Amino acid sequence: MNPLGAFMLLALVVVVAAALSGRHIIESLIYGNVSAAVIGMVTGNLTLQTLFSIPAKRGISTGIIEDGINSVVGAIIFAILILAVTQILVETGIMKRILNAAEGAIVRSVRQAEFFIIGVTVVASVPISANAPAELLVGPSLVRPVGEKFDLAPARRANLMDCAVCTVFFMLPWHIVVAAWYAAVVSAGEAYGISVPPISAALYNPYSWALLAVLVFSAYTGWNRKLGGNAEPLSEAA
Repeated sequence: MNPLGAFMLLALVVVVAAALSGRHIIESLIYGNVSAAVIGMVTGNLTLQTLFSIPAKRGISTGIIEDGINSVVGAIIFAILILAVTQILVETGIMKRILNAAEGAIVRSVRQAEFFIIGVTVVASVPISANAPAELLVGPSLVRPVGEKFDLAPARRANLMDCAVCTVFFMLPWHIVVAAWYAAVVSAGEAYGISVPPISAALYNPYSWALLAVLVFSAYTGWNRKLGGNAEPLSEAA
């Protein structure tokens, strides 16, 4: 509840600004991490010992940096497993059959290709409790071939996938992001005596519904659509 914590959002501004200026995403995130550490220490929210400290006993190190690394080990392993499963599906021809069926039945124009990318990404995100592995599952095997067939720019394909995976995914109670959000709500409710809504409240997430509406509008109208390496948005007719 310390209002000085709001200054930590400046680190996010640094990441976005660096990415929009053309820096690589890894480089942008490094800038954000360094900025967060500096801002945290300046505002008193963090100390050098909080970031990293050498314990009294050998064999165990502590701090936010190590905790951050440890927290993503499971996600990394899960992503590797998803890639392995995806490769099996590709090698057995299952993804090719799905792609051929889609191309023959529902994907016959640029507009339909974009709706296919949105739909297949949303469907993949429903059973998988992590959005990045869902993209890894359909991106190389389904989204890329369809996008290349209709000459959709790589950035357009990536934007459609990234936005689509952040819609329904953030509404379903069995997803880890919703569970983490609800745990924080329950904890805050108990601490301050506030009534807690049911976890089904995630279904009313206004941001996710708005993002889904924007995606549908963009795919239907061709808003900001780019083909191939063109820098200018192209219409459905083009």
